[in-house]
Amino acid sequence: MILGLDISTSICGFAVIDKRGMLVHHTALDLRKEKNIFAKCESFIQKLKETRQTYYGIDEVYIEQSLHMFMGGKSSAKTLSLLTRFNGMVSWVCYDQFGKEPKYISAGSARKHCGIKIPRGQKAKKVVIEYIADTEPTFVVATTRFGNPKPEFFDRADAIVIARAGYNLEHTTWQHYPRGKMNEKKKILYEILGPYIDRNKEFLFACPKCNHHKRKLSVNIDKNMFKCWVCDYRGRNIVRLVKRFGS
Repeated sequence: MILGLDISTSICGFAVIDKRGMLVHHTALDLRKEKNIFAKCESFIQKLKETRQTYYGIDEVYIEQSLHMFMGGKSSAKTLSLLTRFNGMVSWVCYDQFGKEPKYISAGSARKHCGIKIPRGQKAKKVVIEYIADTEPTFVVATTRFGNPKPEFFDRADAIVIARAGYNLEHTTWQHYPRGKMNEKKKILYEILGPYIDRNKEFLFACPKCNHHKRKLSVNIDKNMFKCWVCDYRGRNIVRLVKRFGS
């Protein structure tokens, strides 16, 4: 099972997808009345324990990656800092409860893995909640007296997208692509590691292990090898790299 989490200091979304790829649970945790970040974390711990006890077959936890930079009209420095701190606390709680590191995926990447496209000029959250309402039979949106979706359902929808993307990543392996399918393999690496420098048969990415500011992770698809020239993270099977940081 995959647990998807949309983390916010206001409302957190939870979603569970089973081994068949079916959405079996979605809910939200309203933290707006909690007085501080520690009280919010305590509430989150309780909710996570309840989820784990009910859905004890959870194998992987996927968390929406928090913003790492300022975006016009979105978050202030104070909000961004608070969210980053809370995200770190939540990550530790997940590690403590499930005994393994959670995996992170950006909202944009998650939507891409689910086949959700945001038309220019439209709000992503509105498009996402409409998409989930159309594709997930168990997702029924409750509305306010004005006919608008209640706030928590946006967070539920985002959590479902994270869980669905996690499921798709876990079930799309490197071996699914024949040796000659270079473009498909480059696409997978791009989605997991980001932009790269193409040096014929060698591709240079930013290393996800040491996070060096330059692209020092060398990946040779033909030889099925990778090596970071800074931290010496290396391997003779790219599947290992893909599994750890992506699928």
